[in-house]
Amino acid sequence: MGIRLKGQTSGYVEIKAPATAADNTLTFPNGNGSNNQVLTTDGSGGLTFAAPQLSTDTTPQLGGDLDVNGNDIVTTSNGDIDLDPNGSGQVVFKGNSTRGSGAVKLNCENNSHGILVKGPPHSAGANYTLTLPNDTGTSGQLLSTNGSGVTSWTSASTPTSITIDGPYKQVAEAVSALDIDLSAGNYFTKTINANSTFTFSNPPSSGTVGSFVLELTHTSGTVTWPSSVKFPADTAPTLTTGKTHLFFFVTDDGGTRYRGASLVDYVN
Repeated sequence: MGIRLKGQTSGYVEIKAPATAADNTLTFPNGNGSNNQVLTTDGSGGLTFAAPQLSTDTTPQLGGDLDVNGNDIVTTSNGDIDLDPNGSGQVVFKGNSTRGSGAVKLNCENNSHGILVKGPPHSAGANYTLTLPNDTGTSGQLLSTNGSGVTSWTSASTPTSITIDGPYKQVAEAVSALDIDLSAGNYFTKTINANSTFTFSNPPSSGTVGSFVLELTHTSGTVTWPSSVKFPADTAPTLTTGKTHLFFFVTDDGGTRYRGASLVDYVN
């Protein structure tokens, strides 16, 4: 038995209690609510109109595909939503034909910026599966694929050779003091007008070859080289002031020894 509300012209709407129930009182709100609001209870029989909210279940289970067609899903909860498709189900984020591809946005903690993970444009016309590795890898590793969508962490490879079809250009690094920093380049320029003692720093590690050229404009003064520099016959070249000189140095033992050669006394 229930309460029937007759329609204005015909028919009726009947409100029934469950087959067996304890005594309960529901108090309806004093108003019509707003468009798209729903009736919600406070658990004690008080009903109010409110905007619909996502479930507070922190581990919802999906039995099939979750297909989000260009719409936003908003949650005010700070808890996790665990999407765990059953069997072969998938979580699908996509746009429609007019809005382009959808994306998964990973927001920063302050919610001011985020990272968008997007698929290819809707015109790509194929489905692809990318399987990520089951660990975080180690520092410096790269994510590589086997060509069939399975990825793994691999170390960056060192090229065994380099082929250049065209000019190789090196910036001429002007030396401000008297230290030649090998990490800055391979061609250095320096003008001296007083006695000058050079030093070399940051050579490559032992077993790796490092070389550089020093273009020295020599107005006046003498030049003193590091003790690690070995010229032919263990004798540094004699330099003429007012000239420009080219020096070539190479090391393969981490800078313990530099072999040097020179072309001196160019007219400026």
